[in-house]
Amino acid sequence: MNERTTTQHVDDSGSTLGTIAFLLLGPIVWAFHFGALYGVQSVACAVASSGGAARPWIIAFILVATIIALAVLGASLARPRNFEALLHARTWPEHQLAFQRRAMRVLVILSVFAVAAPATALPIIDACAVGT
Repeated sequence: MNERTTTQHVDDSGSTLGTIAFLLLGPIVWAFHFGALYGVQSVACAVASSGGAARPWIIAFILVATIIALAVLGASLARPRNFEALLHARTWPEHQLAFQRRAMRVLVILSVFAVAAPATALPIIDACAVGT
């Protein structure tokens, strides 16, 4: 005979790695943004110091990379369920999903500030002045 239990069953679809990626989406986007900005800036400033004109290109790259990163972070705030599906996050009971989404949103909001900071410094600091 079929006996129903009162325990909640966790759906095993999805992956734990996807859940971790969903929770850490903000810091992951920030890390890629940080690496791209400073990697490209280092190479471009080295080229500029040897006679090339890379400073306008650096500023354009920083702006474009920042806009893309902020768009991804904004989309994850607006539609977290889409990112759960994209990352194949594990399906949990509703009270745990609510906590995961809140935690993800807090980390995304903190990452927005970390992503926006280099762009706010563009008008103030020369892109290659620190290395010279």
